[in-house]
Amino acid sequence: FLKKDYNTFIEGILISQTLKQKEFKIIQVGANDGVKGDPLYEFISRFNNKIKLLAIEPQEKPFNELKKNYSNLKNIYFSQKSVGDGSEKKFYSFNENYSKFHNTNNTFDRHSSFEKNHLIKRLLNNNIKNDEIDKFINETIIKSYKLETIIDDIDENFSQTSFLQIDAEGYDDEVIKNSSLEKYKFQFINYEFKNLSEERLGKLHNFLKQNGYEIIRWRKTDELAYLVKQDE
Repeated sequence: FLKKDYNTFIEGILISQTLKQKEFKIIQVGANDGVKGDPLYEFISRFNNKIKLLAIEPQEKPFNELKKNYSNLKNIYFSQKSVGDGSEKKFYSFNENYSKFHNTNNTFDRHSSFEKNHLIKRLLNNNIKNDEIDKFINETIIKSYKLETIIDDIDENFSQTSFLQIDAEGYDDEVIKNSSLEKYKFQFINYEFKNLSEERLGKLHNFLKQNGYEIIRWRKTDELAYLVKQDE
């Protein structure tokens, strides 16, 4: 089952925890369509009878695809919301011009973010000039919700969740800071750090350590924070 690819490390942790727990609960923030580039899909499909998943995705098109892709599985719960501090925020996404530029209809939703610079960087890397950037980006206003609020709205108890998976395209630190770590005490938090500045990443590390976590940089783009058991 395990492969020598991106998923091996995370799948190994997920499997080991699943074998130790009667019911392994996972929350995934930024689930997109649940399949393309997703580190959890194969594991969730294989161990569906032993897990419960709360999949969170704010964008309408990927959210609808997410529900369709998981329609044949059980114990999957969905929320079409974004995780943040509870305020309304500008949300940036690539539009059809970007899709035509890449001659694809399937990938550009994956890079949407609250961080406009995250999208700009991708455009510049594709040799798009500064004065052309805005024609490729749509801006909308969406409301963010603290993770605790989203969990409370779900008709299932996710208060004892072991694994928090985050892919928020440069907004991962804000998701973590608004996930009530002191209440939920997730055993593991897997997140992408590559799009965070050194300053923001340093602040995130301090925040995690203050909440009892140690950090493993297991990939050039990803880190895993694990909760260290405190003496009572």
